[in-house]
Amino acid sequence: HSPIHPPIHPCHQPSRQVVYKDRDGVFANLDGYGNYDIVKCKVCQGNDAWVECCHAPQARCRGIVKRGTRQKEWFEPFGDSTSDAGDCDEQSKGLDPTDAADCRTELGEKRCSLFGLLADRSLCVKLSPATNSAPVDFSMARFLDMVEVYREAVGKLGKVSSMIMADVERNQQSVRSSFESDTARRSSLRAFLEAERSSGLHTLGVGSDCVLHDPSGAMQLQWLLRGLEFNAAYLDLLTRGDANAAQEAYAQTLALYHGTMTSMAFRTVLVAMPSKESICSLQELCPAGIESSESLEAVISRDLRRTAEALPPLVAGMIEICREMQLWDGARV
Repeated sequence: HSPIHPPIHPCHQPSRQVVYKDRDGVFANLDGYGNYDIVKCKVCQGNDAWVECCHAPQARCRGIVKRGTRQKEWFEPFGDSTSDAGDCDEQSKGLDPTDAADCRTELGEKRCSLFGLLADRSLCVKLSPATNSAPVDFSMARFLDMVEVYREAVGKLGKVSSMIMADVERNQQSVRSSFESDTARRSSLRAFLEAERSSGLHTLGVGSDCVLHDPSGAMQLQWLLRGLEFNAAYLDLLTRGDANAAQEAYAQTLALYHGTMTSMAFRTVLVAMPSKESICSLQELCPAGIESSESLEAVISRDLRRTAEALPPLVAGMIEICREMQLWDGARV
């Protein structure tokens, strides 16, 4: 296919009609259009025609899954008894289909920015407890879905943010690979960490007594959460008017895990982090445009605040569970 044709936004497709896959060919992504192809779901639509190329499928279409193989239901008219198509239901991704959280905001509604979408996805990660006494837990599928939007949003903030996102992407891909290796056994954060504990790869403990194997799902999840913690603190301080938001957020978060050389290098980069004013002027954060009486600046400013309120408790809750399960390595790098 040719990526120069105008893409059809997958959010405009019915929710059970598209899936994504790795782009074919070793050098396919050198055109800069991303590592993935969004295609039609063969079971739902009877064909797997190409829709568009993209960098972050979950950010383009909420709930989209990677193409695999699932059993065709008796009421589905297309395909063979098993089809090379994405499993379009949430239950297969480890989600609770009865969860009442409203996760359906899409960019196609033209009323929010990428940060508004990020705030909505952040609120959807925590699972509804089965009983009042059940421990707090989080959906790994929804968490990874949220991280896709996070990458898409923060990656728009300039070269410094793009550099940071490269590390986030590596950690995210490793965590996703661990999750997809056994989605049933790793569907929630607690289940994911229990699988890591059972692997025998790690030395369980508190603080410096904990030693995580590198690479592993637990190690890359830890660094993914640390990066999220930094950006959550940065956005919070930024929306509160702190002129030194990036440096202060770093001191509160990542600096706790960085050695002298790493810290010096990171602080040098942070001076180029964008101001709130420059972020609120980025049209790229509202790719679908805005159809409301609000200005671009007002929409992005509102959504930054929403993200600053939604993201920190999510990250803090997930980190607390990692500590509780003795899978939070205190070593500096």
